[in-house]
Amino acid sequence: VEAEPPEAIGMLRDGLVDVAITFAYTGDRADPHREGDGSLDSIPLFTEPVVIALSEAHPLASTAAVELALLGDDRWIAGCPLCRGHLLAACDAVGVTPRIELETDNAVAVLNLVARNLGVALLPQLALATAPVPPGAAVRSTVPSSDRSIQVVVKSGSNRVPSIAAALESIRSLDGNDW
Repeated sequence: VEAEPPEAIGMLRDGLVDVAITFAYTGDRADPHREGDGSLDSIPLFTEPVVIALSEAHPLASTAAVELALLGDDRWIAGCPLCRGHLLAACDAVGVTPRIELETDNAVAVLNLVARNLGVALLPQLALATAPVPPGAAVRSTVPSSDRSIQVVVKSGSNRVPSIAAALESIRSLDGNDW
């Protein structure tokens, strides 16, 4: 089941799923993983950078890293509610109020809108694994850098259930980390 982190955690709490792989942005005040009564275990998998996508025609596209503070006059493309919250927080931290003109959580659509010079967007690096950067778009690191964490979430103690333990072991073997 594909769901945003708040919904995935809700489904986990309601017993509709046994394991959730979720994400959270560093410093996000609305992080659903923070709402805890000890009934869930969150196991960190990895941290990934958030990158900026902009048109190759953009004046900053030739730089290796783009300063978010220089994008105050740009049109923005926002994503899901958590990604939008991250965009607002990242821009606020550098004194920029993003002018959000388009919204979609589809990375392929975002990159194609960017390629047509309709806006700039923050995207998690992982989104680029299935969304090839089209001609006309450029992807750069951000200054300041911005990260997103990926974790596995289960009900506390559920690792004693053989099927859940097997799922966690499979994830552990793919990840390569000892947790």
